[in-house]
Amino acid sequence: QSRKCGKCSRRDLRRMMLLPGSRPRLAWDLSSWIFVGYEIVTIPLGLIESSRGPFANVAEWCCRFYWTLDVPATFLTGATLASGRVELSPCKVAQRYLKSWFAIDATLVGLDWVEVVAGGISQAAGMGRTIKIVRVLRMMRLLRMVRLMRVPEV
Repeated sequence: QSRKCGKCSRRDLRRMMLLPGSRPRLAWDLSSWIFVGYEIVTIPLGLIESSRGPFANVAEWCCRFYWTLDVPATFLTGATLASGRVELSPCKVAQRYLKSWFAIDATLVGLDWVEVVAGGISQAAGMGRTIKIVRVLRMMRLLRMVRLMRVPEV
């Protein structure tokens, strides 16, 4: 019988945990570099030019879904400790993430979705300045680069 971790069994969640250096996780992290690079270029351009083509619209939705899915993916990725040991306990990994990057990630994902709502409202109410402010705040996405380059946590 497995010990309980909150309302879920650690054994059930442990099966879903990814090793930080596993191929699926490395592919996911490589994808994040592509999305960050895309946003580094397009977010400032979006401040200047408000009209977007179909490619930009599809790419923005892909980015939005990627970053939204990145939050649960991070909860399901083990943490490499300073000792070199990989922590795969779902509860401990969740605690580490909640204490470190979760607030930033949740804020950025929230801003992505606020932009969707504000975009719909701004078209109806002429709130173009509001949407530009949200885009500036999304420049915080650069912080993700720091997270990707992070060293093992103590």
